[in-house]
Amino acid sequence: MRKEYDLERLTVKRRGQLPGLSGIPEAPETDVVDDKVQVTLTLDRDVTAFFEAQAQRSSARTFTTAVNQALRQYIATATLPG
Repeated sequence: MRKEYDLERLTVKRRGQLPGLSGIPEAPETDVVDDKVQVTLTLDRDVTAFFEAQAQRSSARTFTTAVNQALRQYIATATLPG
């Protein structure tokens, strides 16, 4: 193996140059399934622990459902600046 590789010229068979290797990386494509969009978040450990406990104690069956419920409550009460 080489010690260093030139990633600017890295290609994948039948796909061409990998996106985002030069300049500003492009936003990844997201899949929309049943009006849901997959995203990746990095959350603090205490935040995830709270929502996991919330999901176990409430009607929310999953961590994701608990987060969605909290975000919907926030949206309902939030006012836009301006």
